[in-house]
Amino acid sequence: MGQLHNIINDYGGRILIALIVVGLFLGRKAKANPELLVEGGRYNGPFPALEREPEAKEQLFKSWDEDTRNQLRRTLLWDFLFILIYPTSTALACFMAKRFLDTHPVLPFTVGLWILLLPPAAALFDVIENLILWRIINGPISNRWLTIARFSTASKFTLIGIASIYAAIGALAWVCLHWLSFLNRPLT
Repeated sequence: MGQLHNIINDYGGRILIALIVVGLFLGRKAKANPELLVEGGRYNGPFPALEREPEAKEQLFKSWDEDTRNQLRRTLLWDFLFILIYPTSTALACFMAKRFLDTHPVLPFTVGLWILLLPPAAALFDVIENLILWRIINGPISNRWLTIARFSTASKFTLIGIASIYAAIGALAWVCLHWLSFLNRPLT
């Protein structure tokens, strides 16, 4: 564990930037093509449409055939890869923020520990949502599973949002303290 701590201390920023770059690439690949939907529809993406009205696939999509299903499955596969990256990068950012905030008591120590658990929990909710979406693509599904998918989606965004806010607070505190120390530096 000490080696991991040293690696994060020495290379944490670089690793985080690399994860963000990979995440941006995978995030673009994991975004379903909105052109699959009928123009002028109520939904901005295929997956929200499937989650909200799975029985209306034929009306919501320009065509609901094997090609459409294959495109959506391929997108979900990319999303499964994306699930490996965004919680990792968010957890790393939270860890770096926690480490900084622990040395400058801004938030209690236990808050940072709980925050570190949020990205993996968000990933778990995202996997549940994707598995249900996979099932929707393949055929009919009960309303109970749709409710679970909606709950998973909301939980995922809430948890990753809280973790991101914590990381942003840590980054902002770091910038402010470094900026203040720069301003208070004696002129030579």
